[in-house]
Amino acid sequence: MLKLEHEGRNYHLVGHSHGGSVIWEALVSAEVTRNHGRVYAELRRALNDSNILPGGQPLIPPRRDEYDPWWVKYKTRDLPDSAEYEAIRSAIKLQGLRSWTTVGTPFMRYMPVRRGLLSRCLSLQSPSAWRILGKEYVALIPMLLTALPLILLTAGLFGWNWGRAVLTSDTVNAWSAPYALCWLVTFRSMRVSDYSDSLLDRERAVPSVFRRFSGRWLGLWSPSDEAINMLSALAHHQVRYELLWSSGALSARRKLARLPNQVPLPNLTIPDPIRTITLVPHVRRTSILSATKPVVTLVNRWIAPLWTRKIARTLARNVQGSDLPRTVAAYVSPWPLPLDHDCTHLGLPERTIREIDREVTDCNGMLAPKARELLIIAALEGIPKDGQGSGKFFTESDSALVHTGYFNNPNVRRLILHHICQTRTSVDNYSAPADDELGIWLTRHLESTRTCFAGLLQQSIEALRADTGPVEDSAR
Repeated sequence: MLKLEHEGRNYHLVGHSHGGSVIWEALVSAEVTRNHGRVYAELRRALNDSNILPGGQPLIPPRRDEYDPWWVKYKTRDLPDSAEYEAIRSAIKLQGLRSWTTVGTPFMRYMPVRRGLLSRCLSLQSPSAWRILGKEYVALIPMLLTALPLILLTAGLFGWNWGRAVLTSDTVNAWSAPYALCWLVTFRSMRVSDYSDSLLDRERAVPSVFRRFSGRWLGLWSPSDEAINMLSALAHHQVRYELLWSSGALSARRKLARLPNQVPLPNLTIPDPIRTITLVPHVRRTSILSATKPVVTLVNRWIAPLWTRKIARTLARNVQGSDLPRTVAAYVSPWPLPLDHDCTHLGLPERTIREIDREVTDCNGMLAPKARELLIIAALEGIPKDGQGSGKFFTESDSALVHTGYFNNPNVRRLILHHICQTRTSVDNYSAPADDELGIWLTRHLESTRTCFAGLLQQSIEALRADTGPVEDSAR
């Protein structure tokens, strides 16, 4: 996008499934960069990646110590540089983006889980530079409190010659271990706090992103989309992601629900010893393992639910494709921002939805005999090494789901073209056909979408001035 902006070209973006999420995250990153007025190291490295921007000179050259190891002193790659931001200041506005369309996209918003007391103390809420400076001073408090007894103890025991005595004193060496541990815990808490603040900064930028780009957005989806429904079922709706943008009191906004178990798995318990099993006929033999019955009962009662919850959460995160640690999927919807149920509407014309469902049903009916034929061949002759016959089957199975069958319907493609043409009408004097049923539906759909988001965006103005805290995690 920045390359197209730098070249002065207009463009339209269409994303299917998580491709739409990639477009959305790019818009959020552009808004955060514009609000902060600086180019972060991750963006600068991406602008120098030949796989992302092949050929030509990079928009921003890499710094001298861009890829130096972490132990090198005087690194400047994370320091702001106004010249770098000025190089992309006009391009970061994304004025060349004429339209962006998402098809079957599950918008997933992640929130940081509730952290420990020290991390919460380090997470000062002022978004100004005083927050960054304040976090550094707050982090020094436990370090100084731990270092003060160490200095007084060594000075009192050994006078001014305590530097040599540190290596020979058991008391000082015993105090050094918790002192080093305190430093490690504090630095880790600072890292976790910075990570959570980065996530919340992106979420705070969401309303302004949609305020800028909602007029160019078209979202198409079916109510029976398998990916959207499955991911929405795995999300923590108790977290109330919409509290970020509602104009409620701070005390009410902090009352977030504890997170439940994501996947309803049965408890993975340890089986009882054979000695305790009652069976007819059964020879009851004394065994050493029979003495473990109380331990097994204790483990199944208290420990088994913990590792079951951990496994369930890991499975859910893998299904969601989450690559953000210490977060939960608080919101999954075909809408980029949370809306009330009274305000939501279908993402496709009803006739088109029925056509897609019928096409998927017909495809599944055709694939069933082919799948049975492949199973019979595999059972009698084995699976061919070259995969002959299976490649065509998997190609045809792309239309077996609603989520992967959108573009097989001509009405979906026509809606995308109509949206692009309507966007070009105000810019390039290009007349879009609007007298057919799809054109009328598209006009009403876009107007209804703008109306639904107008109230939410208005409420977000007051909400952005208040504090937004992380959610609380029940798996501890």
